[in-house]
Amino acid sequence: MKLKPSILAGLLACSACAGPAVAHEYFAPNFILFHPWAVASEEGQADVPVYFTTREVEEGDRLLRAYSPIAESVAFVSADSQALDGLELKSGGGEQFFSSESHLLLKGRKQDLHWGRNYPLVLVFEKAGMMNVSISVGTP
Repeated sequence: MKLKPSILAGLLACSACAGPAVAHEYFAPNFILFHPWAVASEEGQADVPVYFTTREVEEGDRLLRAYSPIAESVAFVSADSQALDGLELKSGGGEQFFSSESHLLLKGRKQDLHWGRNYPLVLVFEKAGMMNVSISVGTP
């Protein structure tokens, strides 16, 4: 099937206006990790928080470690920025790991995080094992 050039141009224009995808999901055997995201970095900002949500947590798990090539390290912090040794995923639903809760912190940012772009992050869970995800920069 051939599309008329005017229709094709219209479809391309609509897709360009749509902007980047706003959500993505990563599936583990016992939970779904939904939309890891961060805000664009600011000049001089060394540490960048990363947020996400879990859903359908059938069996509890624990996020043990995280790595990203865009930061010297990834830390776990509480809502009041106290260091944690991991993040608990409790069974029976889901949780939000946002600024008002425990979340991740990219420490020693190695490059700027630009709005609309994605950056790699590796999460290591006690039961689910390694999960490769992308941090989406924008809004939740």
